[in-house]
Amino acid sequence: MGISTIIRRITDWERWPFNVLYAPLMPAWCWYMIRSRAVWFFTPSNPKITFGGLEGEPKKEMYALLPPSLYPPTFLANPAMDLDALRTGIQQAGIQYPFIVKPEVGWQGVLLRKIGTEEELMRYHH
Repeated sequence: MGISTIIRRITDWERWPFNVLYAPLMPAWCWYMIRSRAVWFFTPSNPKITFGGLEGEPKKEMYALLPPSLYPPTFLANPAMDLDALRTGIQQAGIQYPFIVKPEVGWQGVLLRKIGTEEELMRYHH
């Protein structure tokens, strides 16, 4: 393992293990939990988003809070949707190749893909 690999791993904090990333925050978290008498003491900071936006909030939920001009054309595909319905939804939303697909609830870019052709879309959807 080279020095550049080590430096990249240290500076790429978004990929650190959960325990390493949040361990230094635990004393403050505990203090605020005791003080507010609530585990989810921070949720009022973003009351319209699930868990205050900490984790697991659906993209559709966040987009609903924004004016449509502030985010790109979007289409929510159901995994059980057949390919014809998928194509129709993409066309109706005005989305053209290439485009980005990602799960409704994601985690640090897992399953985010750039789709350049219909074959890539079919492979991703399956």
